Amino acid sequence: CAVNFSSANIPNGIGFGGRANHFGLFLSANFDQGHSFTCTTFGSPCLSKTSQIYPEVIECWGVLPKGGAQQERQETIRGGTVLERFKEDRHMLNMVGLANS
Repeated sequence: CAVNFSSANIPNGIGFGGRANHFGLFLSANFDQGHSFTCTTFGSPCLSKTSQIYPEVIECWGVLPKGGAQQERQETIRGGTVLERFKEDRHMLNMVGLANS
């Protein structure tokens, strides 16, 4: 997975599989366009009839362990910012230069 919303050197958006400018699936930072290519990372074909895509609807899912929603509520009650509670998210944002903005 690659995420970039601030660098001029690589595309701004989120990409999965493959490499920069040739992802298995890439969505622009505005989520209004993207591309899909065959991907050796996942062994998948191009996900559309053409490599350029213009999504009409984007659906996102989150998977939590059993009782995860209750645990998340308890963490919210404990206080602290999201970046203080979720170290992995903070590290990902640090990698793309957004954690301190």
